[in-house]
Amino acid sequence: MSSAHLLDKAAAAMACALASGNVNDVYQLIRMHGAPLLQHHSSNGGLTPLMHAASSRYEESRKLIPLLLAHGANPNAEDHNGFTALMYAARSDKNDAIRFICAQKHASIVSYRSSNNGRTALLDVLAAKCTNSTYITLLQHGASANDADNDGVTCLMYAAHSLKKTVCLLDAGARINACNKYGGTALFYAVHEDNEETVNVLCERGAGIDHRDYKKRTPATLAARGNKARALRVLVITHNADPFLSDAEGKNATEYAKQWEESNKVMKERKSGCIVSPCDIFGCIASVLAIIVLG
Repeated sequence: MSSAHLLDKAAAAMACALASGNVNDVYQLIRMHGAPLLQHHSSNGGLTPLMHAASSRYEESRKLIPLLLAHGANPNAEDHNGFTALMYAARSDKNDAIRFICAQKHASIVSYRSSNNGRTALLDVLAAKCTNSTYITLLQHGASANDADNDGVTCLMYAAHSLKKTVCLLDAGARINACNKYGGTALFYAVHEDNEETVNVLCERGAGIDHRDYKKRTPATLAARGNKARALRVLVITHNADPFLSDAEGKNATEYAKQWEESNKVMKERKSGCIVSPCDIFGCIASVLAIIVLG
């Protein structure tokens, strides 16, 4: 039997031991095979023993993470999908595993970017919309609230579906008006989610309400175009976003809203509230000046 085949068998046995919390078998396998086993990627998904330990449901297995790292496990090794052990721990809601991995004091662990999409562990867990609190643990261990992936999508953008995560990231120093490669900001993402609470908080904390992306679309334009009526109401009524700014197609939010009952209703509410556009104001001023001059 070849050494590669023996290592495959040992890796399978290690995965089973970690999955079942069999600590004695883990120790025995490490003594027998050492670093080559801990650095081995399984043929089924490319997982390493450290990844299995980081996501194990058994606390005894997760407590072995320092031992695996001490014997040569690579914390930044990737599986076939570009996931690292830290990403497995975060997605699996294993805060203790995150602490064990980050305790190694390797600065590159929390800042390591997947070769697949450029995401860090923090970006990955936010992008997956996990309901756990591991994003807080990652921030506490040095993860940056301003991480961005290969497309420029930031932590704050991925968190737009959650008010709690958005506030946490803002408090951690996330740049509110950072743009992705298309010029969109976190406010655009919150509008897409039609999350009125997140939209409101972002507006209150300084988001560019009338910011335009590379197609000259504003958050209000996107809201009206996609019939995100709750977000649209917050933008144009609560925060007085300008619905008359035209995009690259020459259309504005008021025009897009006409095709949707809910969004059109918001625009009518805005009009009944006597909120006028800058164009209307300038028009009134011009009329008054004309009367004065001619009168």
